[in-house]
Order: sequence, then C-alpha cells, then structure tokens
Amino acid sequence: MAMRGVHFAIEDRHLDALRAIADEDQLFDYVGEVIEEELFHSGFDAETDKAWGLIHQTLIQENPCADGLEGRDTPLSQVIMGEESLSDSDWYMINLITSAAVPSVQEQLEPISRGDFETRLRSLLEIHDCPDIKEVDVDYAGYWFENMKKVFEAAHRHGRHVIFTVDY
Repeated sequence: MAMRGVHFAIEDRHLDALRAIADEDQLFDYVGEVIEEELFHSGFDAETDKAWGLIHQTLIQENPCADGLEGRDTPLSQVIMGEESLSDSDWYMINLITSAAVPSVQEQLEPISRGDFETRLRSLLEIHDCPDIKEVDVDYAGYWFENMKKVFEAAHRHGRHVIFTVDY
C-alpha cells in the first residue's frame, strides 16, 4: 500500500495528541491505530491513492513529470504539503492544514470541478511533454481529486484540521 495518500479531517484532540508525540514510530502508529480507525469511511477521510503527486503538481501548475514536492506558500499547495510537516521521517509524510487555514484552501478548491482539473492537467502535460502520463492517468487523478475535495468541505463545515498522510 506504499505511496497511497489519504487526507483526514481531524479534531483538536487528534492534533493535540499528534503534537505531543515525540517518537516518529509512535506518531505513525497513532495515525494508523487511532485516526484511521476512527475516521476511515466516516466522511472525514479521503483517499487520493497514488494520484496525490499529480494532484499536487496540477494544483500548483507545475511540471506533472517532476518528482519534487514544492511549496507551502499558497492554499492550493497546502492541499498536499500542508502548512507544516508533523513528521521528519524519510518513510512517510504527515502534513497539517490547520482549521484556521482550511477555509482558504476549501475556497480555492471549490470552483475547480473534476473537468476543470483534468483540463489543467492535460494542458500541463502538453506544455511539459510528459509522454509517460496517459489519458487513463488524467482520469485516475481526476477521480481522486474529486474525492479529496469532499474532505476539505467536511473539514470546513465542522471546523476541523486536515492532515495528509502517505507512506513510502
């Protein structure tokens, strides 16, 4: 299941617990054993599967062929990169968007439909000449993008924080 991204809309108690954990392994375990157990299939979670890299590159209008993950400086870059990283691991990411920032992220995501997202991605593929990314990949990323938008809507409605997690 490596490289599969998941967003969770977490409560203050979850964030407090995450911030209190100093050990990286315990941090990862808390996400898997507490947050995932409580929130998986609850409406406060959204898988992005392996499309999270394409989603990020498309939202920040960068080369979809690139491996790099850039920026925390705009609401759309925060969708994947968060405002801050809660982990220093080389094996996984846990990135945080606080409840204070969720409304601006959700506001930027709101007008982007799946069709708009896929059009943006196709345009970037043309500009950057990415022959290894096919139409099926565009459809795949569009599906997971649409799924991910729902967690930001739920987080905004309920005043929750969002974490993005992925293990390598």
